[in-house]
Amino acid sequence: MPAEDVTQQLAGIDSLGVRSGFGDDLLKIWGLKLGLDGGVEGAALCEPYANNPNFRGHAFLEVDELTQVVEHAVSRGWRVGCHAVGDCAVVTLLDAYERVVARHPNLPPGALVVEHAFLANQEQRARAVRLGVAVTVQHPLLYSLGGNLVRYWGAERTREVMPVSAWLDDGALVAAGSDCNVSFFDPLLSIWGMVTRETRVAGVQGPEHAIDAYTAVELYTAAGGRLLGESDHIGTLQVGRHADIVGFRTDLTTCAVDAIPQQAPAFTLLGGEPIHDPDHLFP
Repeated sequence: MPAEDVTQQLAGIDSLGVRSGFGDDLLKIWGLKLGLDGGVEGAALCEPYANNPNFRGHAFLEVDELTQVVEHAVSRGWRVGCHAVGDCAVVTLLDAYERVVARHPNLPPGALVVEHAFLANQEQRARAVRLGVAVTVQHPLLYSLGGNLVRYWGAERTREVMPVSAWLDDGALVAAGSDCNVSFFDPLLSIWGMVTRETRVAGVQGPEHAIDAYTAVELYTAAGGRLLGESDHIGTLQVGRHADIVGFRTDLTTCAVDAIPQQAPAFTLLGGEPIHDPDHLFP
């Protein structure tokens, strides 16, 4: 649970000497991250936990408090991402975001983000899309936590965790990441996982929510540029854009799916300059 009350959180925002966008092309502040509920063991669920019928988790803030914090942040130039894992937390967050959007109707796409959104049904996804709220997904969390998810939430809800294909079909702005250090950083493991829906100990979970390899790579590249509002110069290979590139000898979008995690970069360019070139491919 957050150690600070709302008054302290507002004062903390005011004390920051920077805003979203501060920095340069190598290191830049995206925005503020808030936490609304816990992880697998403490997420705010609408229905009781599978292993404890008297427990539904809990949210750290009520909707009025959350609205106050988010509105305070956006009025001072911040983008906001909020950790919301359980479906009840997602509903509370969207309630707060809807109020903020009504008061700040000109927020750019991706200014408000749901981080994780483990459980989000069609109605909740439609609300997010209508409000212009983006979502970040991190398959390494499902991969790592699948066993505990089945134990705490049950098999049915575990299948629905991070329904990536449904978010995309509904037209949401989605970008993928790792949530490192909570889980594995390796983007290839995440790309493989979004295609297979495989977990470390609980088998495949929700294969109907899988996506193809091309889309998975896109979520790790171009989609990130869109969420950041910087797609005019990052995320795709085009003339005039930053040449920040990782190259592989195998096409990740067409190779055998289970070969994806074993691939190693042949080179890495930063601003067009090689910083990883073990075979001296660049003069």
